[in-house]
Amino acid sequence: MGRLPYKIPGTSGVYELIDPRDGRVRYVGFSRNVEARFIKHLWSGIARGAPVRVWLGELRRNKILPLCRIVVSEKPEHVLLAAERELILSYFLVGEADLNVRRTWQVGADGGVLESRATIVKLEHELAKVRAENALLRAAKSAESLVFTGS
Repeated sequence: MGRLPYKIPGTSGVYELIDPRDGRVRYVGFSRNVEARFIKHLWSGIARGAPVRVWLGELRRNKILPLCRIVVSEKPEHVLLAAERELILSYFLVGEADLNVRRTWQVGADGGVLESRATIVKLEHELAKVRAENALLRAAKSAESLVFTGS
C-alpha cells in the first residue's frame, strides 16, 4: 500500500472525499477503519467504471491527491451509518456527493445523477425521514444517560 502525505486516523467513522481543485465534497462513505479505506480507494480500485473510481483515476493522472476529512467518528455503527446516509442526501440536494450513486437515484447516460424535480422531492422526503430517525436515536441516547433521583 502507498504512503499518505498526511495522517488519517484508523478509527471508524464517516468520511468525505474532497476535490482539492474546487473544495467540493465528491463522495461520502463509512468505514470501520477510515485510513485503510482511504488507501484502498486510492490504490486498489473499486468496481470498474464506478464514478468515484473514474474521478480518483483522473486525479491520480494529474498527480493530485483527494482530501479525506472525517466528519463523524467514535460512535456506534448504527449512528455512523445513519449519519452517512443523512450527509449523502444533504450534500446531494446542494449538488455535491455526486459520486455516491444509489440504485434508487436516476442515473444519466454520462453516469451523473439526473436532478429532475420528482427526484429532488423524493430525496427531500427521504432526508426528512432520516433526520427524524436520527433525532429519535439522539433522544433515546439522551434518555438512557439521564440519572433520576428520588425525591
